[in-house]
Amino acid sequence: MHRRHFLQAAFGAAAAAPTGSRVMTVRGWIDARDMGLTLAHEHVLANFQTYSEWTSHPLAYDRDEVAKAVLPRLLRLHALGCRTFVDATASYLGRDPVLLRRLSEGSGLNILTVTGNYAAADYTHLPPDVYTLSAEGLAQRWSDEWKDGIDGTGIRPGFIKLGFNGGPLSKVEQKLIHAGAITHLKTGLTIGAA
Repeated sequence: MHRRHFLQAAFGAAAAAPTGSRVMTVRGWIDARDMGLTLAHEHVLANFQTYSEWTSHPLAYDRDEVAKAVLPRLLRLHALGCRTFVDATASYLGRDPVLLRRLSEGSGLNILTVTGNYAAADYTHLPPDVYTLSAEGLAQRWSDEWKDGIDGTGIRPGFIKLGFNGGPLSKVEQKLIHAGAITHLKTGLTIGAA
């Protein structure tokens, strides 16, 4: 299935969701029917440093400056009828749930953030423990983010983001898929893959 069709099926189904279906946003639960017009794969902020660059010399940014630059665009999206913004920025690529909650509060948009890992770009954004942990260990980490929130923020992910390289799946990519499946079964979170 082409990625676009997968995303349309996964997120477009919200419009036909039965009453009582819920979606986790950075501000908490919403009814799936309240998602409205949804941008299904966006990025407010991304950092494409490799994992080793990120851990040794992370690029700094000022949340106030980012909010000042991005909030007017999100307000415009809301004015044009968009209601939900899915931020697919993965761990170690600039995921910032605190910034996303601030932007959601300021714009009125429902914003979702992610759990999972991004193996695309030749694995340069994977932390070393992804290679040593089992699929069950990775799934536990992602499930803990679902249960307790991301990095002590209390902000919970709305879906699982997995990114892959082209061609046959490597062993680590297969492990990520297995971990995503385990996490989905434990949490009910949808898997988004790119």
